[in-house]
Amino acid sequence: MTKMTDTEITQTLNVRMLQCKADAALVFGAGIMSGSIARRAANAFHNGEFEHIIVSGGVKIFGGNIVKTVQDTLMIAAALWPSRLSKIKTFQDFLSLQTEAEYMAAVLVKAGVPKEVISIEDKATNTEQNIKNSMGFISALGVQCLKLLTAAPMEYRAMGTARNNADLDKIDLVSEGVEALGLTWRNWDKSKDLFGKMIASLIRSEATKMDPNAAKTYIGKHAVVPNYMQEEERLLKRLRLAA
Repeated sequence: MTKMTDTEITQTLNVRMLQCKADAALVFGAGIMSGSIARRAANAFHNGEFEHIIVSGGVKIFGGNIVKTVQDTLMIAAALWPSRLSKIKTFQDFLSLQTEAEYMAAVLVKAGVPKEVISIEDKATNTEQNIKNSMGFISALGVQCLKLLTAAPMEYRAMGTARNNADLDKIDLVSEGVEALGLTWRNWDKSKDLFGKMIASLIRSEATKMDPNAAKTYIGKHAVVPNYMQEEERLLKRLRLAA
């Protein structure tokens, strides 16, 4: 099997989906990127892009077990590189002992999002659980259009996993990936500092996971290959009916 080139990875994972107003947003925790995702969710809420926010993620931002604590410490050390420091909003994004959901909820409230429009799911430890555990909130809110908001490298996975859940078949989905910590789809494979190289390695690993031709693939087990043309056709139909 031939691995994808970095250009192919960008073409596959860099989703630029049609955007429209949704009833609610499902905001996925993504470790040290969770704070950046929550700040984007707050801006989107204030811009009227959705009326309710479900934050999901049961993994602690920092630590949780010995292996993760070592990995997190190495990531923080790498982030101290002078060229990277200016890209970091706050070191709480790295050091919080809260779960991803708890931390994102706190960031949202600090940004002026009312507590009553935030639902917290703080048990999920993977994308499949993020969606499954949030279905109670989605159903109770009567959501007909749901926004999936996650870290940019995970957007493709989020859509594929959501469409693998039959409970979402009748719900229109729109996704957005948040670029964080100074890394963008234009520069992720060009970083010279250690932090950038570590993130690039994670992105390449994500691409392998989402490659339907790869061994032990995530696709086929936990997700389907996202059909963004079909998703956008559903959104356009929704917009025409609302006009």
